Amino acid sequence: MKTEDMYGKAAQPAGLCGSSSLGAGIQIGARAGQEIHAAMREKQLEHAHTPQKPVDFLQRVLADDQPSEQESLNALFPLQATLTEDQVAQAHEAIKTLANPRPLPVVTEEQKETPAGQTYAAARKIHEERVAAVMESLNNHVVYHAPTLPDDVTAWAENQWSEAGGSGTPPGIVNGKLSEAGLYKLLSQMRTGNPNWFAQVASATDAGLLRELVIMQAFQLELTRKNTDLLDRLTVIASLDYLTRMEGTTGKEMDDLYTRMVGAQQ
Repeated sequence: MKTEDMYGKAAQPAGLCGSSSLGAGIQIGARAGQEIHAAMREKQLEHAHTPQKPVDFLQRVLADDQPSEQESLNALFPLQATLTEDQVAQAHEAIKTLANPRPLPVVTEEQKETPAGQTYAAARKIHEERVAAVMESLNNHVVYHAPTLPDDVTAWAENQWSEAGGSGTPPGIVNGKLSEAGLYKLLSQMRTGNPNWFAQVASATDAGLLRELVIMQAFQLELTRKNTDLLDRLTVIASLDYLTRMEGTTGKEMDDLYTRMVGAQQ
């Protein structure tokens, strides 16, 4: 009868040990990400509805405390996949600058009483809602790279990176913190970016290979969910873009046809 070691090293794929803390940490990180997302949304809406003059918004963009071009780039596209706390704040400011640098002036209640004021207020509302939809996707991008995972997940990652044969700081960890994007970078590099992994697969038992397949399939399922969420957001943005371009072409044509029709009936 063939016997197999179900608990030895050859039966334990990289990332399995201590993975219960990983599952709990991902849930904690998701809640932390939601809080960051909600805070960014609230501040951006406040920014859009602040009754200031256009020159005031331009002065904000040029202020010394605003992130530089390089800082904005690093905050939006971190080289190690995980942002620092300072970079999260810089990314928030960069989004306001890139997506809504000069919010349209807010009309007063008195101005809304006039036909022109009502027309402007309606047009402004449509414009700001379109901008807000795009900013939501940018916010989601920042949250994905924010250091939201708890310290025990970082400790797990450092331990698993070492056990997988890696040296130095694990991929995705910056200043001892780990983001969701950094976690998936780490899980990938522990395998396809790790020459030891191929040798471990070759020497693994049947139980070890099955466990490795289950782990990889679980993360593949999560990545599929995130890709589906991304496609959903892209669909909304693409639809808004199409409608905006349609409004600038056929919308004007329909307005002209309506004007001609009314004129012909008078």
